[in-house]
Amino acid sequence: MTEKEQLELEKARVELEKAKADFEKSQADAAQAKLAALIPDFGAVERGALTLPKDGAPEAGSGVVGRALKAAAQQVKDDMVGRFQDGWKVLITSDANLAASDAAYWNARTALERLAELAREALDATSTQPEGGETRPEAFPIIPVLGALAGAVPGLVSLLRTDRTVTSGAVTIDDLAAVAAVAGVVKGENPQRTVYHDTFRALPRGELAGQVDALLELRRQLGDRRRSLEQLKVPEGEAAERLKAAVAEVKGLMDGIDAFLTAGTAVAKDAAASPLAAAALREGLHDGTFTHALLVKAQPASALQVVSDRAFGNDPVEVLAVASIAWVLTEVATGQLLDAGVSSGSARVHGTIGKDFKLE
Repeated sequence: MTEKEQLELEKARVELEKAKADFEKSQADAAQAKLAALIPDFGAVERGALTLPKDGAPEAGSGVVGRALKAAAQQVKDDMVGRFQDGWKVLITSDANLAASDAAYWNARTALERLAELAREALDATSTQPEGGETRPEAFPIIPVLGALAGAVPGLVSLLRTDRTVTSGAVTIDDLAAVAAVAGVVKGENPQRTVYHDTFRALPRGELAGQVDALLELRRQLGDRRRSLEQLKVPEGEAAERLKAAVAEVKGLMDGIDAFLTAGTAVAKDAAASPLAAAALREGLHDGTFTHALLVKAQPASALQVVSDRAFGNDPVEVLAVASIAWVLTEVATGQLLDAGVSSGSARVHGTIGKDFKLE
């Protein structure tokens, strides 16, 4: 066999091998295609999207947060185990600056006492019958006394005109809900516990109210005194001038009392009560009505809502909420802090759209 014949033979053998390999490959591709038709292509499945909206709250968040707040209130009670005793009379408030609002009571009491004192001094100084019952308008020394009294009135009125924070005026809906929740669990079904809401109660008729009534009676007596002085007939001269000054001073004191009572009973803008009413609400801290004060402040709550949007079947929904309450328990008589803390509670709602939901 010649060399040329050998080369042609080798070429034919290579081509045969190549044709055999191509056939085997086509057979394998056909088998793989047949198998692929039976197996799902998971690479073509679209991945679920996780959407995190930047604004807004979960649609079902409010109700679940309320349940979490109730759980937090129960936790407040549990955290104070051993502290609450039968016989306590507890004021529950959201006023974090109790000392400042309590100053309204002392200012009102001081002003009422001083105004009553001024009115009694004025009545004594303008008496036209000092001893024997004889009318002697030329004898009463009224000018220096009443001048000093009238000068004190504006300062007393200003005690009530000072801007103050009224407890209920600063209370937010979250704090109100927290106070209500805590008051409910603290009181419970125990008849030995007396619980007061800071502002949701009738205005007490205590010593402060009695002082207001007494001042009104003195104001009436000053009016009678003014009318009696105006009816006096005295000779022209020094006695007439002193009588005229006495009438003016009595009228000035009456006007001062009127200004004080007007300021004390007026409700300022954004306030929930007048200064005198706010002072009366704090009187219980000093007359034994309250033995303890419990400060309750709601902290920002959070809610998380997850909705799984499925292609088939009902969509699962889950809402998780967490609420916290900060609290401070003090003894009224000493101002001593007995306990404090931040208690948290959580609530969870889950189910599927179109079916019942379960609250935990």
